[in-house]
Amino acid sequence: MKCDQCNKPAVVHETVITAGVQTTVHLCAEHAMMQLHHVPASAPIAELLAAHLTGSRHQPACGGCGMTLAEFRKHNLAGCSACFDALSPAIDQAIQRAQGGAAAHCGRAPARRDDAEARQAYRARLLNDLEQAVAAERYEVAAQVRNALRDVDGIAGQQA
Repeated sequence: MKCDQCNKPAVVHETVITAGVQTTVHLCAEHAMMQLHHVPASAPIAELLAAHLTGSRHQPACGGCGMTLAEFRKHNLAGCSACFDALSPAIDQAIQRAQGGAAAHCGRAPARRDDAEARQAYRARLLNDLEQAVAAERYEVAAQVRNALRDVDGIAGQQA
């Protein structure tokens, strides 16, 4: 086989099936490198497939300390303050998982504060979170949200 872009022998043969249509691409070593197909001759195919499926080739890294996304996911600890900017999508996902889907902390209002609208908005958000947790069968999260609802209702009952 020859390269689809030049007449050199093809070393990378990629077959892609999209919507039932099969497309085959044949590339020489130079064109494969330009399209980021890195196939070392000594690597077993299972390792190549695992690396491709996990996306280890294109992981973002912190400019400050060099921490990669894989390292952050392994430890859930940032290496420096620049990590928060470089790895923000992964950090945001980790925060949402840790907080039951919430991206921002919205704690209780002080008892002396008489802001019924904010309390009602917080209560509505808690009810929505409770419905989502029950629908996803995340009962521990649902219990925590239920307890937060009880706290909000207790504050409202004390001020009335």
